[in-house]
Amino acid sequence: MIKYTINHFEFASKEDFEKARKEADAIEYMKSKTDLTKPEVAYKVYMNIVDKRSFRTIVGYHFLQQLRDWILENNPEYKPELPDVPVWRLEQVVQKTPETAEQIHTENALAYYKEKYHSLKSTRTILIIIVCFLTVTVASMMAITYFTPNSIFTNYREKIENEYEGWSEELEQRESAIEEKEAELGIENDD
Repeated sequence: MIKYTINHFEFASKEDFEKARKEADAIEYMKSKTDLTKPEVAYKVYMNIVDKRSFRTIVGYHFLQQLRDWILENNPEYKPELPDVPVWRLEQVVQKTPETAEQIHTENALAYYKEKYHSLKSTRTILIIIVCFLTVTVASMMAITYFTPNSIFTNYREKIENEYEGWSEELEQRESAIEEKEAELGIENDD
């Protein structure tokens, strides 16, 4: 069972946890770069965050509440102009029992794998259609080539037969010419 926790807040989903983690990182960075022990600096930082609506998770809102309380404790004159912590969108924060946390994790995994399954199923269908089309195309081309009377195979056969017939005729003509010469010269053939 995976727990998504930051600053003692437990989040129901990894997505909400990641948003809160980014805000926690931003808070730590801000603390390292500014001196929040000075009320005027803390006031400017607080007002800037409120104006820009920078935080949207419980981690950011908690920081704003702490910062506001500290400003008012150390400089009460800011009280009239210091707005309350505005909550624009509170990410889901849930203290889960182990059974429900495991159930949420299982449901998230199930939804993820269902989405992957449907994606792969549609891809598989498309690939099957393409393979069938290519198979039919290749089989058609081979059938056309084999059964067409003017295919390359019949052309070669006809060429060879025509060439053989030409040689045969030429050979017969030469034999006739030789026999005529032998008859003229009176040579007998011992066949």
